Amino acid sequence: MLETLASEDRALYEQLGAAVPRHTTLPTPGAVHDLPATVATSKLLQTPLMPWQKWVARIASERHPQDPARYRYKYIYLTVPRQAGKTTAMRCVLTERALRQSNRVAFYTAQTGKDAAERWKDLIKRVDKSPLKRYAKIRMAAGSQALTFINGSVISPFTPSGESLHGYTPHDVFLDEIFVWTEQEGADLLGAIVPAQNTLPDSQIWLVSTMGNAHSEFMNEWHQKGIDSLQDPDTNIAIIDFGLPDGLDAFDPANWDIHPALGHTITKDDIAEAVAALSPGEFERAYMNRLVAADETFVPIEDWDALANTDQKPVPWGQICVGYDVAHGGDSSAVVAAWYDSNGTIQLRPLRTAPGSTWLPAYLREEVKPKRPRALGADGVGDTRALTDTLKNEGFATRPTELTPRDYSSACISFKNLIITKGLQHNGSPALRTAIMNAVTRPLGEGWAFSAAKSAGPIAELKAAVVAIKLLEQTKSTATVPKLRF
Repeated sequence: MLETLASEDRALYEQLGAAVPRHTTLPTPGAVHDLPATVATSKLLQTPLMPWQKWVARIASERHPQDPARYRYKYIYLTVPRQAGKTTAMRCVLTERALRQSNRVAFYTAQTGKDAAERWKDLIKRVDKSPLKRYAKIRMAAGSQALTFINGSVISPFTPSGESLHGYTPHDVFLDEIFVWTEQEGADLLGAIVPAQNTLPDSQIWLVSTMGNAHSEFMNEWHQKGIDSLQDPDTNIAIIDFGLPDGLDAFDPANWDIHPALGHTITKDDIAEAVAALSPGEFERAYMNRLVAADETFVPIEDWDALANTDQKPVPWGQICVGYDVAHGGDSSAVVAAWYDSNGTIQLRPLRTAPGSTWLPAYLREEVKPKRPRALGADGVGDTRALTDTLKNEGFATRPTELTPRDYSSACISFKNLIITKGLQHNGSPALRTAIMNAVTRPLGEGWAFSAAKSAGPIAELKAAVVAIKLLEQTKSTATVPKLRF
């Protein structure tokens, strides 16, 4: 990726260090942009930009190659963890644009009108303490709050409803914390904003938030639009997405380096305090910027936690069934083992979970197949089926078992029943726990199944576990010598 960047953009990216985006639109080499002016404005406001904020400002301010009066991207989709400084980045961009162009109109909103007003007041405080104070007029009256510069440009907060912008023609609209809005609420807002900007060639809409959950319909739709835009050279959407990649442990401090404000405005001690103060799901959402499950899991998570067994005993590989799965979209993959212990209780243990799927064929060929497990298989749909199709080129003369939709549905139902009846135990894997929390179900035939597409995040570990248990129930044990060592 770096080889396609201009030298100054490559230097900007390298300044990010370990906190590189999960997904990002790339700067166009040689394109006109407003980053230097935004950096200068941030210094006037006494909030110098961090590397990640510079990266965002560089992309968002890029001009259209055929019409420099326009921005290259109409929509800026930005998602970062809490305490990263996204509001600071937005107020620097808004102020720079207000100063640069006379009579420019900008509106900012957040979860509620009250939240928007409070964050707008943060900008007012910065302006009041800066050299810009002498060039600004502030109106604080509720309902008509405005920061007006002597060139006629205005920055105002507004309540997040379509009616709030009636009669206005805003150049810039910043929508903050969009994870709280339903699909309809978000559509109503855009339905009011987009037509109001039609006559303005240099208008832009920012959609900004920390990730939400499975009910964050509006944000989740835009997140996918942003990812899809990376494959479209003519898109008018830019995406900048900072957060912990799938397959990595959110509670391992070694992985916290992905937080873009770490080492600038927060420390690992600050993040550790958040771990202690927040629920696991809320910590992952807020500080690792991961999409988390809806408010309720398919089983109470405490019931799952109660089944942890950290003293699992090795058994011959001939007694072990192995399931594998590629997460929806291919962002991560998992391999999970299942076997009966001496008491007849099913034991579950992830063998490997990691980002991407390119590692999976070699792992199955070199680490699993030679040990001759009792059975190896997967669900026969989606990204997993595509990977299974490639295994014949990896030395698999016999295709791994694939569950039919009917078998997969019954396996999901059986998995839930095993949790309820305490018929299984697991090794306490954080990745498997996260998959349990992410899982959303869907109807399938006369039953139901876990949906990789609709779940709040990857569920590869869960699906691999479901398959492994189904294979265990379908097959008979054969004795072999090698043992699963921990």
